Amino acid sequence: MKNIKNILFQYWYLFPLIILVAIIEIYMNKKKKECKIKKKKEFFKKNTENGKEFEKFIGKKFEESGYIVVYHGIEKGKFDQGIDLICTKDNELILIQCKNWKVHNKYKIDHEKLKAFIGSCTEYVNNNKLFHKNIKLKFITSNDILDKSGKHFLEKSKTLEYEILEFKK
Repeated sequence: MKNIKNILFQYWYLFPLIILVAIIEIYMNKKKKECKIKKKKEFFKKNTENGKEFEKFIGKKFEESGYIVVYHGIEKGKFDQGIDLICTKDNELILIQCKNWKVHNKYKIDHEKLKAFIGSCTEYVNNNKLFHKNIKLKFITSNDILDKSGKHFLEKSKTLEYEILEFKK
C-alpha cells in the first residue's frame, strides 16, 4: 500500500496527461463513427438514386410498349412492399421488382428474396381485389446477381419471370 502511495506521489503530474489522452481517444472515436455514418448515408443516397434511375429506365420500356406505368417504388419509397413498378395494359397487370446492383457486390438475390417478392405481390393482388386481371410477376435486374439458390428457384418457378436488362447511365 505504501509503495502505491509513493508511486502515485512521484508521478502525479502524469495524471492530467493520461486524462487528456483518454479525452482525445474518445473524441477521435466519435469522429470516426460520425464519418462512417456519413459515408453510409451517402452510399445509401447514391444507391437509392441509382435504383430510381433504373426503375425509370424499366418503366419507360414498358410505356414504349403501350403500358400504363405506376412508379410505385419511387412514389412509396420504403413502403412500396417490394413492388417497384405496376404496369397495366388492357386486362394485363405486371408487377415488377427492379434491382440495379453491381455484379461484384457482396449482396446477391437468393430464393428468399424472390419468394418475398411473390408474397408481396400476392398480398397486393388480394388487398386490391385484382383477381380478374391476367397477372404477371417480373424480377428485373441490370446484371446477373442471382446466387445458386435464386437460379434454382427460378428454374422451378412457374410464377416469376426473371430478366436482365443492361443499364448504362
